[in-house]
Amino acid sequence: MQNFRLPRVVWAILGLIGHCYGQASPIAVWEDLKSLAAISATDRTHLRSSYCPDGCGFDRTSEGDTRFLRIEGDEAVIFESFNPGAIVRVWMTMGFGTSIPLNENIRLRLYLDDLTTPAIDVSLPDFFDGADPRWPLPMAGNREASSGGNYNYRPFVFQQRARISLVNAEDQRIWFQIHHRQFPADQIPELITQSQLDEFQSFLAGPESDSELILNGTSALNPGQTGVIPVSGPGWVVETLLRTDAALDELDLRWVFDGSASEWIPATLYFALGEPGAINTSRMMGRTAPGTLYDRFPKPFFANAKLELRNMATQAVVVGYSIRHDSERPPAGTGKFGYQRRATCPSTVGLDIELLALRGAGRWVGLFQSMDSFERTNRTYLEGDERVIVDDMIHPIWHGTGVEDFYAGGFYFDAGPFTAPFHGSTFHTISAERRDATGMVRFMVTDSLPFRESIRVGQEVGRLNDIQACSDSVAYYYLRPATKTIVSQLDMSPSSREEHNFIAAADETCELVSSCFVDNPETCADLPICLFTGDARFTLTWPNPSESALLIRTFDAVTGGGKIVIRFDDTVIGTLGPHAPNAARRFAQDSIIVPSRPNADGPVVVEVTITGESVSLGGLELRSSAPQTIHSDGFESTDD
Repeated sequence: MQNFRLPRVVWAILGLIGHCYGQASPIAVWEDLKSLAAISATDRTHLRSSYCPDGCGFDRTSEGDTRFLRIEGDEAVIFESFNPGAIVRVWMTMGFGTSIPLNENIRLRLYLDDLTTPAIDVSLPDFFDGADPRWPLPMAGNREASSGGNYNYRPFVFQQRARISLVNAEDQRIWFQIHHRQFPADQIPELITQSQLDEFQSFLAGPESDSELILNGTSALNPGQTGVIPVSGPGWVVETLLRTDAALDELDLRWVFDGSASEWIPATLYFALGEPGAINTSRMMGRTAPGTLYDRFPKPFFANAKLELRNMATQAVVVGYSIRHDSERPPAGTGKFGYQRRATCPSTVGLDIELLALRGAGRWVGLFQSMDSFERTNRTYLEGDERVIVDDMIHPIWHGTGVEDFYAGGFYFDAGPFTAPFHGSTFHTISAERRDATGMVRFMVTDSLPFRESIRVGQEVGRLNDIQACSDSVAYYYLRPATKTIVSQLDMSPSSREEHNFIAAADETCELVSSCFVDNPETCADLPICLFTGDARFTLTWPNPSESALLIRTFDAVTGGGKIVIRFDDTVIGTLGPHAPNAARRFAQDSIIVPSRPNADGPVVVEVTITGESVSLGGLELRSSAPQTIHSDGFESTDD
């Protein structure tokens, strides 16, 4: 296939085309789910949680062992950001072996842009119980609605900065997770209006499809036979319904988009059930009643699509289907819908279970997982934390607090299986041999995780990765090929400092530190680390400034990471930190998106200034895409 380069103005037009469909706000995804397939290089989703940074396994804040960023007056700060963004998921739980109601004496204060007056100041139970009209059920739910967990999905947009503090919490045992979207300095998100929130509430209540094209029919399959349901394009599959009395663990399916086939997968896994009798009525995928399956993830295709069904049973089956689709042509650069199954039995002590591994640019949007206790007779396999690493970093961008916490439950789903709009536990069984099994699902719609180059999702088994379990999972995503990445990297070695024209702060001190990151398996190294207050200046080469870049800092987290401001050529491009301390595994990384310079032509050398108090610096990477090449059909980028 012939390749050719497009003029910069054409790429700008294609970028505008890529934003013509979907909502104006990248946060109000519910306005057009097709925006999930828009692969963004200017968006990151971070997690701030109460995980134990030194590996102690107690992933909560408690008296004498807190997970606060700092104490400020009567407030314990648990989250802070100084870049434009939005808080899109807050989860908490309290208890001793089982969940208890959140302490009504604890107050949650949320500051948005104005850090002197809280935008929200409510008791902790009021923030989650769904009784407040600002976040009604099922936008928020307490432990009774979420089987031991408390969640709130209401988006809180901030255009400059945000902070969450707790009052009267210093001696309390609280597990927490705060997912927040981050945008570059030149991409200020629009505030969410009340009408948008009303639409969000309606979206959570149930689907409304306006597709006029519907394929209805039945497929009769003999044992071992495969049936094909073709969809002509270009366009989008917007909803898929299947109806059958067949045993779902004996019906396999796969999608084929533009000639590219996904893997075969049992219907019980694909539709996020796990067991033939399980019930999942979440918003994106599941079963509305026995025998009726649904899938509402939009699926773009440029020429044709087809759903293939394969009967693995010993008797004939009949499957009824309804496929809603449209003829809207997907924009160039749209990610293709995909899924990846990972089956591990048993896991390896000391190693995370791999749940997803991809290279390319994409967006992770969901996970179904069935786990069991292997040779144990309890549910301690649910103690493990998820670790998510993107874009060839070492440090996780997400580090969770427990398996059931990821799925917004609590204390081993102590109220049993349940379904909420974006999460749930689909089943819990105990075999005659006392083997314990749990099904869990989470769909990341407002809190999806974009990645520019790669993603790797792992999960501990047990509190310290010290037991074995079995896991069978399917991760859902959108993906397109990534462009080649060019890295300009500074470390604190004398040769690198000289190469990058490093001008140190007056009080700089440097030492060689031997430690590890918190990835798995651990990455350990001897790194020169420099500490200073004030300004440090140096240069980096930016090969393709017409597109945004990723800036990654490596630092020593022994005392935490304070707030630091990054400037390129005296223009503020973002803020890194603050972070909680980690004296055991001292090496950490953080990152921000560097805004593009649309009028730039060719590589530029930028002067970088880092300003802050108690700055820790072990190195900086500027990861920039090479000038893009596309195929002559205008659809896919290449790595050439």
